[in-house]
Amino acid sequence: MGSAVAAIAIGLVVTGLASAEGPVRSTSGNLEGVFNAGLLPDTLAKKKPSRASFTLAAKFRTLDGSHPPALRDFRLEADEHVSVAVKGIPTCGQGDIRGKTSRAAEAACRSALIGSGMIGFEVTAPMQRPLPKGPRLLVFNGGVKNGVTTLYVHTYLEGPVSAALIATVKIRRVRNRHLGLLVVAKTPQFADGNGSITSFNLNLTRGVFASCPDRSLDARATAAFADGARLEARFSSDCTPTRKRTARRAGSLSSHLTTDRMLRNRRSRLSIRTTMSSKNLTTPIWLSAGGSHEKTMG
Repeated sequence: MGSAVAAIAIGLVVTGLASAEGPVRSTSGNLEGVFNAGLLPDTLAKKKPSRASFTLAAKFRTLDGSHPPALRDFRLEADEHVSVAVKGIPTCGQGDIRGKTSRAAEAACRSALIGSGMIGFEVTAPMQRPLPKGPRLLVFNGGVKNGVTTLYVHTYLEGPVSAALIATVKIRRVRNRHLGLLVVAKTPQFADGNGSITSFNLNLTRGVFASCPDRSLDARATAAFADGARLEARFSSDCTPTRKRTARRAGSLSSHLTTDRMLRNRRSRLSIRTTMSSKNLTTPIWLSAGGSHEKTMG
């Protein structure tokens, strides 16, 4: 059986020059994942939350080259000093974007759009050819109810199967001394269960706030798959606190970055060429593993 693999071409919103000590690599049996994440800017208010931008990227593959298992859910436990507050941002219902192409979904809920990115996927099906690039991801604000924030991540697959997919993301506070924000994304099945997500990159540019009282921020990502495999990545990074309520803004900048470049060799430095639309040049925090960048699970 052939495989149709969507290569990835990521569109990001970033600030200044991004540098990474390296991605986090995790393995579970035959499955391998590589993760990287960033919070912009690196200078944050010490006590009161400042506006920020958050980027997360991941790539999955099997060590023997076989078709990877389907991603079932993705969990991110973020530092207690990071929050998602969407009050005042218009909302979008799941029915408003169901069955729509990316362009139609964006047109229907443009005011509720809080983030974007791209996704890579693989479908095991006969007589399929590799696709040139992966589809877009659009993140819409679904509102807040009983203390839980809902986001809808929309993508439209044009081939080898045509379908609009919506992943529901739930965000809530949890009682944890350090990782006090829990983000859970449930990923839908597609292509009759033969489809698998192989990579994604997501950038939230609205509704993210953070403070820096302790000069460091921590996070942990966990990916669970249909075959029972689990991949985990732990992150820790430095930040610079300021006593002012409003730290340096992330600005509105644009760049194009492939997942492969973002998740390149851990010893390399990641440089991003940006088009400036803000006077301040800030450096994002790149969350990288403390100690070894290799982590083997199970």
